[in-house]
Amino acid sequence: MSEETRRYPLLTTLMTYTRLPWYWTTIIVTVLSLLLLLLAALLDGKLSDVPGWNFWRISIDGIVTVIYILAIYPFMARLRERAIQTFRPLLSLENDVFDKVTTGISRPNRRWEWAAVFLGIAITGSLGQPWKMDWIS
Repeated sequence: MSEETRRYPLLTTLMTYTRLPWYWTTIIVTVLSLLLLLLAALLDGKLSDVPGWNFWRISIDGIVTVIYILAIYPFMARLRERAIQTFRPLLSLENDVFDKVTTGISRPNRRWEWAAVFLGIAITGSLGQPWKMDWIS
């Protein structure tokens, strides 16, 4: 992996591979996720069973969480950049030294990012216990 891509957090790196604007990627992920959920419900026979829509309440949680993260991340990144820039006048550093310091501080550790992703999947799976749901059988 090149040094240039290691400067960015995992989500930003993944979004740059799509080469689409952030909002288009968010819309595409949203539509595809909901279509896959509809397809799963159709194939499972739950689409016609409106009163038993526990399937929807359980299944939509992960999708909504991912969509929320994708929607809020650009705003949070801008706030972070503004917060870093507000410290510029407080420090008596040259511009290139300040840029080096902020880049060094904000460089993510890719192992910990992937560990957080898999830990989130494990916790969600263990708390939700999808193997005990009545809609599976």
